[in-house]
Amino acid sequence: MFEPISPHGKDIADLFIFILALGGIVFALVVGLLTYAMVTGRRRATQEGLPRQVAGNTKLEIAWTAAPAVLLIALFIPTIMVMNSSDPAKVNKDKPDVVIIGHQWWWEYQYPNGGVVTANELHLPIITDPKSNGYLIHLKSADVQHDFWVPQLGRKIDVYPDKENFLYLKPQQAGTFIGACAEYCGGQHAWMRIIAIVQPQAEFDSWLAAQRTPHTTSAPTTSVGAGQGDPKRGEQIFLNNTCINCHAINGTTAQSPIGPNLTHLGSRATLGTGIIENNPANLARWILNPGAIKPGLRMPGYQLSQEDLRDLVAYLEEQK
Repeated sequence: MFEPISPHGKDIADLFIFILALGGIVFALVVGLLTYAMVTGRRRATQEGLPRQVAGNTKLEIAWTAAPAVLLIALFIPTIMVMNSSDPAKVNKDKPDVVIIGHQWWWEYQYPNGGVVTANELHLPIITDPKSNGYLIHLKSADVQHDFWVPQLGRKIDVYPDKENFLYLKPQQAGTFIGACAEYCGGQHAWMRIIAIVQPQAEFDSWLAAQRTPHTTSAPTTSVGAGQGDPKRGEQIFLNNTCINCHAINGTTAQSPIGPNLTHLGSRATLGTGIIENNPANLARWILNPGAIKPGLRMPGYQLSQEDLRDLVAYLEEQK
């Protein structure tokens, strides 16, 4: 949060530093006065006995009432300003740029304007227009309460199952930025990571166009049988198993929205919402026994032959 890449994130970081500095000054003042009172009071008690008892001091009482009031006002005004800057009031709720849906324990990302549905990696363009509020994010939950937070992008916001929230994100620097669900949502809450990938507008447009394009499964190669699977056969294994009851892949008959959308799965860096690296060996482990990697999730393990598993992994990893 101390290295923000958006105006909203910078406002929040600056406010935090201001409050921290003000709190440090108050702490130093209190500790200093307390130390002074202890040292001088002990000296006087040794020399003069118990100090004179005072029933009341009107000036002191006014001072310690007025000082906190001034302090609260000094905190209240910049806080309201940052709230207004990070949460603009004018929101066209009918036209969000991204719909984010929290699940136990993964994130679904829908791009209504681009006709794209993906999972676990949020792609955003760099916003260069100073007059733009940013990318409008519509947040909701499919089950329990979650909390979306990428510190470098801005504020955190609750994701409710019975209430829709909206948030503007205005990234101004390319890169990959990590966030997390900030509301305890079950056993794998700690592994509900957020991977936000910010790209220049041209790269983002290319990514969006690629996501819309159904993948064409390649024909078997001469490497089949030498450690490489057959993606054509893997596609049939995917479509003929219960995978299609939960997952979708564009251009196929698999269109279920229950689990993560697997279209272009091979282009994602991780599996299980950031828990393991996306590579053939880890994907095979995930298919055979996902509960051993991420206990509590609803996906069952599959008992496949080595040949079927190799072909299925080849098909899924080819989705790029």
